[in-house]
Amino acid sequence: MDRYLKANASTVAPTVPATNTGGYPQDGKPESDLDGSIPGAWWFHSITEEIRGAISKLGGEPDWTKTDQLGAAIAGAISTATNYATQSLATDHGANSIGFVQDADGAVSLTVASVLRRNWVTPQEFGCKCDGSDDTANFVAALSSGKPVHHIFGTLAITNAIVVVPCEFYVGSLATIKLLPSTDYRAGLILQGVRSRVVCAGLFDGNSVGRSLIETSASAADSQVFLYNAANVSSVAASQAYVSGYVNSGAPGIEFHVTARDFSNKGGQPSSPRVATMQANADRFRGSVKGTNVHGGFTCQCVTGHIDLIDVFNAADNGIYHLAGSLTVGDLIYRGSEESAVNEASLFVDRAFLSGGITSIGIQNATKTHIGLLQIDGDADQPNGASYGPTGIVRLRTGNTNGGDLTIGAIKGRIRPYWLFGLDVGAMGHIDIQNVDLEFLYDPRVMTAGLTYFCRLSACASYKLRNWNVRIIDINDAAPAGYFKVDLTKNPMRQCFIEDVRFYLYKADGVTPIDPATYLRFYGAVASPTSIVATKGMTWEFNAGTMREATWLGGALNANDVASSAPTVGTWARGKVIANAMPLEMGAAGSKYVVTGWINTAPGAPGTWLALRAPTGN
Repeated sequence: MDRYLKANASTVAPTVPATNTGGYPQDGKPESDLDGSIPGAWWFHSITEEIRGAISKLGGEPDWTKTDQLGAAIAGAISTATNYATQSLATDHGANSIGFVQDADGAVSLTVASVLRRNWVTPQEFGCKCDGSDDTANFVAALSSGKPVHHIFGTLAITNAIVVVPCEFYVGSLATIKLLPSTDYRAGLILQGVRSRVVCAGLFDGNSVGRSLIETSASAADSQVFLYNAANVSSVAASQAYVSGYVNSGAPGIEFHVTARDFSNKGGQPSSPRVATMQANADRFRGSVKGTNVHGGFTCQCVTGHIDLIDVFNAADNGIYHLAGSLTVGDLIYRGSEESAVNEASLFVDRAFLSGGITSIGIQNATKTHIGLLQIDGDADQPNGASYGPTGIVRLRTGNTNGGDLTIGAIKGRIRPYWLFGLDVGAMGHIDIQNVDLEFLYDPRVMTAGLTYFCRLSACASYKLRNWNVRIIDINDAAPAGYFKVDLTKNPMRQCFIEDVRFYLYKADGVTPIDPATYLRFYGAVASPTSIVATKGMTWEFNAGTMREATWLGGALNANDVASSAPTVGTWARGKVIANAMPLEMGAAGSKYVVTGWINTAPGAPGTWLALRAPTGN
């Protein structure tokens, strides 16, 4: 921008007009003989000189060939002033250097950085070096300051940091907190203040020193611990028994999450380290656990608690070990070499998805075990049998005296196990197992105890078995002679039910029925002094008092029990009806009939059975 006139320019600047009528410009009106407004030389001159002067004062040089000089000059001046002010304020006593005077009583000098962080602090402000050297004392001072501590960069290394007041600690995704070796094998960070909060997006490195990462004491009620990258936790001979990524020692109202990797046992207590532990009768907690290449998943001794998710991959120990209290679990996802869950109290799992392990569920002196859906995959196509899949679905562990009640809403899967159920140690309460859709791959290299070890349900006081479809496939066409035994309790204490429980036996192709020399038998259903077992849709051997595989006698008819003759052994209840699997016309001409079945009219062993005759009209 500069002076420019295309023609008739003067060499002398116009003088200031003597008068100024003011007003606003207007267009001419020829019909009224009114001319339009005329700006005049002074108007053009004043505007031009005003803009030229502004450009010059802002450090520019007027140039008649450019049209952006004024805007550029204003922007440059603002940027220069801003940089000067912020750089000055960032220094000690910077406010004084730009004209501010701090003269109030108690006035202090502040930097821009400190003002921006007036609501939180960093470990470095309390002397932490964050270079991997021991920062424990200064770190505790920062957490005890009453302000949230943000660890943004560097490696904050600690031995045993104990914080007795409520604190708030955040670790950024690019920062690390690391445990150093210590002769004190307590957790690296112990929180004792109520409503404390730790959120760790960055790496929390256990450094394989044999200690837990974080522990909340009983006094730290309603605290929150979220670890999204916990790694390298180990258990050694000198370790405490409960080494974990996170341990809660009795604080109520805890909320937590731990994502863990690379936890290892190096000579410590056999079941540690775990991803997380609730102990000392913790109450009202809620959390979730995820682990990859870890030892154990989650151990619990509680009053009440809920876990949204336990997802453990490549684990050397249990997914859940529940010791006391009532624990509810949303989803349990487990792949490892031990039981996915062990229950010694009350455990309620909505859905369980399991692969590998020695047994899907282990029970010992429990009150209640409830599984909504159990989906299992034993990697049945892999060689070596049991080492690649669960040895069974549920077992009573050695040492069990009373395993309580067991409920499973549905089971689906394909396994090559040692047995199906192992519920024959000590005693237990009621068993309710329904909706079983399962392929049982028989492999004599795995099922070394023999066919009679197949399914043991003999420890329960009562049972309800309903809607089973189990396909036993002889994958090696071994054609074992004898029977797969389903061993039921012989002295039930309450009414029992077996309804539509079907076992099918096939050769290796999964289609061709197995040789008749191999079959299946239920034992115990009618062995009690007074039979209180109700059955429906089953087939019976009349002379053995046992039920058979689904294809025996052609299978059940119209969901009724069937046999080829009235029972001759076993204890039967009054009113029991068994259909005739092979009704034949008999009798003299004119009064022929078929026997459609038999009804028990007097209970006993086998009791009195009345043939049900239907005339044929012949």
